[in-house]
Amino acid sequence: MKKINFILAAIISFAAIQARAAIVHNNAPANSYIKMTVGGGLGINIPVNNVDVVSVVFQGLQGGGAGGVEASTGGFSTLVNAAGNNVLVLSSGTSVAPSGNFNNVNTNPFPVVVSASVNTGLAGQGYRYIGVKLPDPAAAGMFKYAWIRFEIRQDTFVVKDYAYQTTHGTAIMAGDTGGGAPVVVVDSVDVKTQGGAAAFINGPGKTLQMTAAVFPANGSQAVNWSIVRGTGNAVISSAGLITASANGTIYAKAVSSADNRKADSLLITISSSSVGINEVSDDRFSIYPNPASGWVYIAAKGINTELSIRVMDIQGRCVKSVTAKAGTFGETLALDIRDIPHGIYFLNIAGENISSIRKIELNR
Repeated sequence: MKKINFILAAIISFAAIQARAAIVHNNAPANSYIKMTVGGGLGINIPVNNVDVVSVVFQGLQGGGAGGVEASTGGFSTLVNAAGNNVLVLSSGTSVAPSGNFNNVNTNPFPVVVSASVNTGLAGQGYRYIGVKLPDPAAAGMFKYAWIRFEIRQDTFVVKDYAYQTTHGTAIMAGDTGGGAPVVVVDSVDVKTQGGAAAFINGPGKTLQMTAAVFPANGSQAVNWSIVRGTGNAVISSAGLITASANGTIYAKAVSSADNRKADSLLITISSSSVGINEVSDDRFSIYPNPASGWVYIAAKGINTELSIRVMDIQGRCVKSVTAKAGTFGETLALDIRDIPHGIYFLNIAGENISSIRKIELNR
């Protein structure tokens, strides 16, 4: 596999610019992108005073050489991890401050922004930030702090914009454009039932309340709800209340209003009946977790006999069956149900003088 690195170079050039406000925010020029698999350079000019500009050059390289992210001249620095070998990829609201761990990018090895093994998984995940420290040629030993916003679109590195503090030694928050609170980039959406209720609706006309959490928590929590039909059908309100209209399965889907690329969904089962299956308690058994995401544990108290364990769906069909011997007090049996689809099931435990039926929810 080819390793993809970025090289970040800083070149001090000179140009007349107008005096700026406390925070300067500019969009990157059109076509501010490079193909990571092809190479080439991308220059972003950042003014640091009334006459000097730092041109930050991103360069995509192929191969397994000693590349990375560097600044070849000018004393340019980036926020890096503790080891100093990788650039920190920041979320909005993260402080870029003098106290940060900045790497002297004139020194080899140069810190990596992204590669086949560093800061992976960014493609299609929206915008992130790089924190930088800009030298001011007009004030020896003085620095200004900035962020650069970028995203990875498949094999393309795209710069959207940048901002910096005009006051020497003053921190700036990633995403702060000088107009107040920084724009918060949505990372993900998490859909759940309200209060951890079972993802189950007991037939048409019945309801289930859904919730959606948007991360990070300081981002906009607004979402747009919809129903993705499976074998069943339902409608969902703008507040996430599902009203079932036909038995079967559906997905409740929430899409971030701030970024429609970020969404999540949850499988919901609609059924008017459970074919007469009723829970039968037995204090000798403790079953956890419930809801489960892949493994269910059965703690057997004072049981020393062979057990038949069957997982039944709401239609009464056996979808998994195992035989196990529970030992002395406190032994725990592990049941792997990772191969079973989302939904409501009944765990039927049977043995000599033993009959226990417990409802469980599988919800990944």
